[in-house]
Amino acid sequence: MEERGTGLGRPRDTTIVRRISVKVGVERWDWTARGYVDTIDITHAVMNYQWQKTIKSPAGGATITLLPQNKYRHYLDDIDVMDVVKITEFGTLKFIGYIKRVATSGWIDQEGKPHRTCALVCTTLGGYLVESMVSVNMSILRDNVAFQQAAVFLAENLAKSGTDPVTYNEAVTLLIQAWQKFIDDTLNAEGVTGASLNTQYFNRYIDFTTAMSESETPGYPRELFLFYGEEDEVTLWSILQKLAEVPLNEFFFDNGPRTVHLNGKDIELQEGKEYLIGRPTPFDGTITVNGGAASSAGNAFSVMPFVTIPNQYLLKFELAKSNEDVYSVYLTAPSIYDMSKLELLAAGKATIDDIAYQKYLYRLCNKPLYYITVLDRTDPGDPDARTDARYSGVRDRAQAVSDTLHNWYTNNDQFLSGVIEYMVPANADIDPRTGQKLKLEGINGFWYIEGITHSWNYKGPLKGSVNVTRGYTSTGRMKLANRIFRKPQSVYRDIDALSREIR
Repeated sequence: MEERGTGLGRPRDTTIVRRISVKVGVERWDWTARGYVDTIDITHAVMNYQWQKTIKSPAGGATITLLPQNKYRHYLDDIDVMDVVKITEFGTLKFIGYIKRVATSGWIDQEGKPHRTCALVCTTLGGYLVESMVSVNMSILRDNVAFQQAAVFLAENLAKSGTDPVTYNEAVTLLIQAWQKFIDDTLNAEGVTGASLNTQYFNRYIDFTTAMSESETPGYPRELFLFYGEEDEVTLWSILQKLAEVPLNEFFFDNGPRTVHLNGKDIELQEGKEYLIGRPTPFDGTITVNGGAASSAGNAFSVMPFVTIPNQYLLKFELAKSNEDVYSVYLTAPSIYDMSKLELLAAGKATIDDIAYQKYLYRLCNKPLYYITVLDRTDPGDPDARTDARYSGVRDRAQAVSDTLHNWYTNNDQFLSGVIEYMVPANADIDPRTGQKLKLEGINGFWYIEGITHSWNYKGPLKGSVNVTRGYTSTGRMKLANRIFRKPQSVYRDIDALSREIR
């Protein structure tokens, strides 16, 4: 089908004519016996869909509306929850997720005609990590020590690294192994089978380590603290967020094929799986690791490759400056889970931004330090361990983290953030993805992409929108100067004349 859209950037680029290509498939699972069964192509039945992803949560999603049946196949009967949906656009896999809800509905219109539809509600595969609880209470109630065994497994393996901190790849690998051990031990303690099927499901669709930074080292995780939360029930995603020390580092999910920038180089992710991407957050700042050693990520954003949306693809934009994420006080200190370590809390650091304080008064940014130096592994009850050297690494890291947070947030009220809508290009090289750097043709400056939404209606356009933040130039504030959707010069002459009249 043809799509015609108005790219309002330049008069010479006002029309694009192309043929939309979308494909939607469902991979069926039998959870009582065999696992993966087969694939159903439902493209011909799809009436519309919308999918979205965000860098702040793995639980993006999709809604798909389709005709309820085709020949002898009724989709409410043949498609089940936990089946996997894949959406391909212009030959590139863009969304992969599992089905949470399958519904059908019917109605009679005013002319007496019957209508029926089927609707699928889906979540990205990474969302599975949000819904699956790592429950200490469950282990206690079922009178087994699965949780404790998993925590000890993680602690012992991390300790084997000696004085060298583990890398992101090593830390995530150990955490996933501990989590799977928790599942296996819990089920096996009750004589329940099925953990292997869950593992098969994960291994088919999720890759936890290919897109992990192998040179950056977050440090020593305070391993037991990772497993605790409100009411002792946490998710694997909440543990990963602690492991990442957000916002110093970031974890997010996206599927291949795509290119991700890690450690100063591009990593190609293959099609068919959802990848966990882990890296230092690529904003300019004095990012530090290992108790004060400078990291190579300080200028990562400035050297990242970028994706440019051509003017003729633009449809709409809403951009704004905001003081929502601007703070005046930056406090960093180790988290307290052991009251004998109060000295470590006192070794934290609070940085005050005098200029922000004058504008916004007291606005606190509190960042717990889940990682500190090897010195913290010394027994805090040992009097010989209570030396200045023991806490100097904590103080240095707390100071560096406070400075980093200040560098990131202090100018947020000058950055441009918002939503940019465009026609999804057939060329995958200029199709934006989460965690990428974005540029608009003719605009001096870049944005950071935190969210993506695509929507399509039968015989309608395939549209995309990006949620962008941190719009800036290398010299400071970004100035659009009416370079997007430019109007003819005669319009500006009329406005100037009216302005003079009013004055």
